Amino acid sequence: MQISGCTTMRRGTPDGPPSFYVNVDKIKNPVPKPLPKSRRGNPYSYVEFGKRYYVMDNSKGYCERGLASWYGMKFHQRHTSSGERFDTTEMTAAHKTLPLPTYALVTNLENGKQIIVKVNDRGPFHGNRIIDLSYVAAVKLGVYPKGTAHVEVKAIDPYQYQKKSMHSPFASQKQIHSPPPSGHYVKLGTFRKEMQARRTAKKAATLIQTNVRIIKQHKEKSDPHYFVGVGPLKNQTQAKYIIKALKTKGWETPLAIISY
Repeated sequence: MQISGCTTMRRGTPDGPPSFYVNVDKIKNPVPKPLPKSRRGNPYSYVEFGKRYYVMDNSKGYCERGLASWYGMKFHQRHTSSGERFDTTEMTAAHKTLPLPTYALVTNLENGKQIIVKVNDRGPFHGNRIIDLSYVAAVKLGVYPKGTAHVEVKAIDPYQYQKKSMHSPFASQKQIHSPPPSGHYVKLGTFRKEMQARRTAKKAATLIQTNVRIIKQHKEKSDPHYFVGVGPLKNQTQAKYIIKALKTKGWETPLAIISY
């Protein structure tokens, strides 16, 4: 089977950004939600440029690192492989084998920026690139105007995402941890007042798609303090990416990496 989509029509005129003004700052990440599989975008396998690709049954546990590229006005308003119309001003992407649609967290490993995209198309089909981003997604991730960037693509389980959103670190008293789960943390601050800690956690959670925790700390003969940190993280490399992402988005207070 051969799939048609905006990423399959790469020959001919060159691609480019929109000629009209796009306020990228006002375009938000899509909110992952359960969606039915596309009827036309998920064959068992398909062939592009003489190579056969096998579509995944599901995206559970998918995480891959590689090159990201982008596509724009050459394919604007054309049908994607899933049947939706491609809009280069929306947070979407193309992938060769993920089920359509799939929500994915994409991290730019060169600058620490993170975005969420809805994968609704097939591609890219040349080179060693693993994902094609819409123009807006590429701008927000720092892939445009450079052209390509090393990224990590991680599939999002919409059910788990919704559950996590309902129990955000600043939503209820239950989300104050003592003791904290072990691992590396990016320290955002330590506060005497719980409300200050919650404000800081809420601010950080709006900037990055990663766990932000409030940890209640007790010291002898003193009132409790509230530690706010991003984590737990697997290693210091991941923590450094978080620090880069926060600084890129205007975080001004000092950041440090600590371990529990």
